[in-house]
Amino acid sequence: MQARWQTSTCVISRAGAGEPVFDPNTGTYANPASVTIYDGPCMVVPTGGARVVEFGEGPVTLNTYDVVLTGTNEVDVVNVGDRVAVSSTADPTIDSATLTVLEAIKSDLVTNRRIICEGS
Repeated sequence: MQARWQTSTCVISRAGAGEPVFDPNTGTYANPASVTIYDGPCMVVPTGGARVVEFGEGPVTLNTYDVVLTGTNEVDVVNVGDRVAVSSTADPTIDSATLTVLEAIKSDLVTNRRIICEGS
């Protein structure tokens, strides 16, 4: 059931299990395919927290977000390190953003699931 406040769509995925596999045709290693944990409505809210980290050739600002999902069984399996792709939203500043799960808040009798994420 989608709540009226869930105006965005998110896909939550987890890196595939196992070691990278060598492809002799390309001479490169391929990581196992990621697994989709959740694909559905969400609400993405910036928390105002940010930190600057050195990445590559210069600094990058990482912002924190609360991602709120309707409490469902598949959402209970969200783990730290999973990736949240914002696949549609009215806010162009976070449209197509990919965020990393920092914490998945767990509680009994919950009607929605709050996930704390970080991304640039």
